[in-house]
Amino acid sequence: MSHHPHNIAETKALSGALYIRVRGMIEFDVNSASVNERYCKVMADGDKDTTVGGFAVDTRKGAFRKLVSGATRDALEKLMHDLSKKKKL
Repeated sequence: MSHHPHNIAETKALSGALYIRVRGMIEFDVNSASVNERYCKVMADGDKDTTVGGFAVDTRKGAFRKLVSGATRDALEKLMHDLSKKKKL
């Protein structure tokens, strides 16, 4: 299983101040007897179900870590759901 977190940041001007938008992404492949899938999740600050709000005060690195953690959690939940469906068959 491999994973590739990506650090993506974009900047926007907001009333003369700098506004940085942070995104966290996780992608991993699962190849087993019951599941053969690629799981990928991208989260941005301010998105629904993220721990970092759109105008949260945090460092870029801190916000990125939180978003990658949230994306990882969502992707792993999807994997667990897929595994539980396979075991019920």
